Amino acid sequence: MPTSFNEKRVPRYIQIIDFIQGNINDGLWGPHHKIPSEDELAHQFSYARGTIRQAINELVNSNTLYRIHGKGTFVGPQVLQHEVSTTRFRSFLDEFLDKKIDFETKQLQCTVMPVPPKVNEYLKLASPSDKVLEVCRLRSTGGESIMYSENHVPLALFPGIEAMDFSKKGIYTTMEDVFGTSLGWSQRYFEAVKAENHIARLLEVEPGSPVMLAQQIVYDHKGVCVDCAFIWLRSDKLRISINTEKHLRAED
Repeated sequence: MPTSFNEKRVPRYIQIIDFIQGNINDGLWGPHHKIPSEDELAHQFSYARGTIRQAINELVNSNTLYRIHGKGTFVGPQVLQHEVSTTRFRSFLDEFLDKKIDFETKQLQCTVMPVPPKVNEYLKLASPSDKVLEVCRLRSTGGESIMYSENHVPLALFPGIEAMDFSKKGIYTTMEDVFGTSLGWSQRYFEAVKAENHIARLLEVEPGSPVMLAQQIVYDHKGVCVDCAFIWLRSDKLRISINTEKHLRAED
């Protein structure tokens, strides 16, 4: 047993959690790797088997590990992390590209339609008959669906955008590169919801399963709303991290 374990004044089951999590974080145990059995870990650390089981149960409950009856305990699939900054706007696509995540985007629908009332609360178009482009896309990685999005873009601001393909190039990148729009800031609202039938089918989960719903409102540098998006995320495949900065007081 590593000497450092004896020096830690923390519960033994937490030490086992730290050991397992450390091997995963360091890349020693990748997704679907079979971890040592309870007996093997109990022997390795000279801890009671109940202590080992408590640690493993907590990791299974947090989806870090999963069990297959008769075969053992395995490392769970990779959970992607999207970092939300309070100082700048970054889309999910930006995050995937920066982290070199291999993903696929399917454009399922691109439809010109009257602005829906719940969307116009943010776009604030002059008339409900004003048109928006609704873009529906599904993103997947490793052959598994992780995100489904519905964007709503005012056609009057981006004439001709309805003819473009957003399976290869992002909507916000198109706004900047093609239309010369300078994006300013965004608001995001996250909530836990149950996956309705069509969302469950797209995300490949059981109807009623918990998923995250992010409402994303994007503005240009003048404060004009250029997109109102609804994004459903698989909470077992992607988690949200929020970065904040502390503004020190003079006496600090």
